[in-house]
Amino acid sequence: MFSKCSVVLLNVLFLVRALSAHECTPCNLRTCPVKAPHGCEGGRTLARDPCGCCDQCTRLEWEPCGGQDWTHGYCALGLTCASVNKTGAATIPEIGVCKVLPDHPEAGLEDERCPLMTGCDRAGGQCVCDARHSCLGSFIYPDQETCMKASKTEGRRHEHRERHREKYVGPSNPACMFSGCNLTAEGCVCESQSCHHHFAYINRSQCQEAAEELRCAGVTCPALQVPSCPHDSVLTKSYTPPAGCCPSVPPQCTCDLRACHKPQCPSGQRAVSLSQASGQPGDCCDIFECQKVSPKCVHNGKEFSEGEVYRMDPCWLCQCRGGISFCSKAECAELDCENFYIPEGECCPVCIDDSCPIWENTALQCPMGYERDAFCCGVRGSIPTPKCRLLTPALRPALWI
Repeated sequence: MFSKCSVVLLNVLFLVRALSAHECTPCNLRTCPVKAPHGCEGGRTLARDPCGCCDQCTRLEWEPCGGQDWTHGYCALGLTCASVNKTGAATIPEIGVCKVLPDHPEAGLEDERCPLMTGCDRAGGQCVCDARHSCLGSFIYPDQETCMKASKTEGRRHEHRERHREKYVGPSNPACMFSGCNLTAEGCVCESQSCHHHFAYINRSQCQEAAEELRCAGVTCPALQVPSCPHDSVLTKSYTPPAGCCPSVPPQCTCDLRACHKPQCPSGQRAVSLSQASGQPGDCCDIFECQKVSPKCVHNGKEFSEGEVYRMDPCWLCQCRGGISFCSKAECAELDCENFYIPEGECCPVCIDDSCPIWENTALQCPMGYERDAFCCGVRGSIPTPKCRLLTPALRPALWI
């Protein structure tokens, strides 16, 4: 019985751990969406999901993203897959929304969740190669050899253009400047520099939208509930799966963090946070108040407020005024004694009381010498330490010290 319970418990613990880690489904068990035959359009680029399995066109601002195995897509450069109703990034398998987070203006350039990518860019006429974790194909060239060849080719093209610049007289037929697309049984067919203006759509994106409408012409989708958003929020876009006709994620209200601003305080004041926003629509922005700046003094890593008095050392007493330490040295009174000492943590010496009340009317026999303690009445002798015999007033032996 115990062994069966143990096995069940281990299985439950393993399941909880796997769910909490939100690990990706193995690539061989997934079906990736069909890639666009002519690449991504409308400001989108191709992105490999953080699981390293599927390529999809990036999601744009206010579009849904993330989800289990990132099936809802990865955001374009500069956008973060953020939580819809909280602050910060979405936690997979949460479905988030692509938005600008002010603290992450270069989001997507590097992402530790993504596969390691290598490649090269050109900077200052040189090929600069690097490796970084990224889901976006942010390198122009896959390797240094390709980059070097492209540099040489570009140089020859530039030289050729310069050499033949005066010979260029424009297109052979200025009338052949039309471009566009037509929707056929095989899909969208596009042409450029055509001599005939016979296109139904101005670009491939418009043509593909029309094709989707025709494909889903006989499908009736349920009405979407469109909420009314507070002034600090915007409405996200709905999400329709690549092979679907109806949205699977409806539009929602989410915070527009670009509308949040710290107040510009006048000289001598600074913005102090009074409350932190929750990220829920209607509570998107932190609340600040301009407050007068009170400069602080710092000594040995400790801060002191305006008017606070403190010691820099036992002899120097300071007061913080306007962020500056004003210090004065303690003046010690003149002592009227020969024997004195400085108490621990103090600056000025104090006299030692010459009287020894506890030894009054008492006799000591110190065969090896006697010396009075600095703190009064202790007994210590010259080396070697003496043995002093304490006698009562009647001079009877009492004890050895």
